[in-house]
Amino acid sequence: MDLGPAVMTFYPEYLSDPSIAFCPSDSNGSEIRELGAKIDGEYCFDRMRGSNYKDGRDECASAIDASYSYAGWVFDRGDDADPSQPFDSSDPLIAVIEALEYGGYVPPDNAYCPIQLYGALMALLNECVTARGDLYGINKVVDSDVTLTDEYEGYGNGGSGNTIYRFREGVERFMITDINNPAASAMAQSTLFLMWDQASTNLSAYNHVPGGGNVLYMDGHVSFLKYPREGEMGTAPISRNAACLMGIFYGAEG
Repeated sequence: MDLGPAVMTFYPEYLSDPSIAFCPSDSNGSEIRELGAKIDGEYCFDRMRGSNYKDGRDECASAIDASYSYAGWVFDRGDDADPSQPFDSSDPLIAVIEALEYGGYVPPDNAYCPIQLYGALMALLNECVTARGDLYGINKVVDSDVTLTDEYEGYGNGGSGNTIYRFREGVERFMITDINNPAASAMAQSTLFLMWDQASTNLSAYNHVPGGGNVLYMDGHVSFLKYPREGEMGTAPISRNAACLMGIFYGAEG
């Protein structure tokens, strides 16, 4: 349930200093940096949840999403102007998250969330629950494309079908509607977000106040997106609807 890449697959070969995984502007900066602290001269960053951690805590590798979020799949329908659905404290997804002891910030009763993102989360959770106890099966689920259930048919990538694609080289071609446009591929890469500052309807979960966040896109560029004001339409992943849904993973203190 950590919204980040699998730390054990790239630390320490590709990430030698865990501190860069934490935003310097994070309001809980001193607290979260302890998660990458050294124990007996070694970082605990690559230890799995449940391992022995100082003060009885077991975050370690799970600290990868303390400041930033990474989903691993292509979400291209998460703007406030895109299709959404009502979402509140009575939603079944909240019950699932709480049952897994990952309960975060409960959204207000008048909140909305992106249909595509919600449908993908429900499909992933259902598949992971089915594979519970089978580590290989769970790894296979989270490293594959997501197939939306029939009720979310048509909300897949590109505005059609029921497939949410896993990020991989060349995945942007599935977002291209005009194959005769030579610039379409580069344009698609520049709009597909990979990693971003935490976004939530809870102000304390933001790294940059007033609300907003840096977003890393597939082509390698980073842009700062402002959280929308009342009456404005936000752009995912720093959109109002996406923040309502993603905020349930962050909790009151980010």
